[in-house]
Amino acid sequence: MRWLSAYDRVLESARPSGECLVSPLSKGDRYARLEVAGRKVVAHKVVWEHHHGPVPEGMDVHHLCHTQRCVRVEHLGLKDHALHKVQHVQ
Repeated sequence: MRWLSAYDRVLESARPSGECLVSPLSKGDRYARLEVAGRKVVAHKVVWEHHHGPVPEGMDVHHLCHTQRCVRVEHLGLKDHALHKVQHVQ
């Protein structure tokens, strides 16, 4: 049996969709999630942290492309948590 890192699991399952790279690790159009060390994490955060390190306190990883299942690192950026939450409610 081959053990994959969380990052490798995300990328191995992702498929191109237009300019995005979408993960099937989701239910419907919701965020792609996977279990890492016994807890659920969102796939786009796994990808961000692999490339850029931990997300700073008070920040969220934001989909610049507005596709919640996208895991293409170029489509991800950081946004203030409070602002990000307000934008998703609208």
